[in-house]
Amino acid sequence: MPTRQQLICLFLLSSFVFFSCKEKPGVNNISGIKTDSALIQHKDSAYILSKLQKVQIITNPEYYDSIRKTGLDMLNKSKQINFTRGIAESYHTLQWYYEKFSRRDSAIYYNKKAFKLYESIHDTFLMAEMKRQISLIYSMESRIDEAIDAANKGRYYYECVSDTLYIFTCTWYLYYFQNQLQHAEKKNPI
Repeated sequence: MPTRQQLICLFLLSSFVFFSCKEKPGVNNISGIKTDSALIQHKDSAYILSKLQKVQIITNPEYYDSIRKTGLDMLNKSKQINFTRGIAESYHTLQWYYEKFSRRDSAIYYNKKAFKLYESIHDTFLMAEMKRQISLIYSMESRIDEAIDAANKGRYYYECVSDTLYIFTCTWYLYYFQNQLQHAEKKNPI
């Protein structure tokens, strides 16, 4: 049975080994300068995504301008740290803002930019979301052929992630767009 002195020595030795081997976070062991950019980027990335998520739940129109400002601010922060998802989410937020104000040309522009970035990081669900959303924007612009194409692509991406609800939603959109196309052809026979 170990004596009290032996237990104290064992405790001190294990404490010494534990604390001397444990690397201090955020400190470069060579120079002692804080350089842990991965930790900083992780915190910045989490902040950016959190901020964008909060701003998208705003439903009061008098606060809509804060959505645009936050989207642009987070876009700049994301570009500074080369955070692709943050850039894409910022574009997505800006698309949503411009769509609310019927500035469809800007909404389409930001939607396409977001889609390309989601595609580059292989986020199939958000690629589907971008196609579904742009199909509605095209429909409101009476660009029915483009709306049908986007809805078909959106449905394909939703099928890739097995999202049954949105597969059905895109199928319904296609039915609606086909009706729009038929009504347009009846109004303007060739």
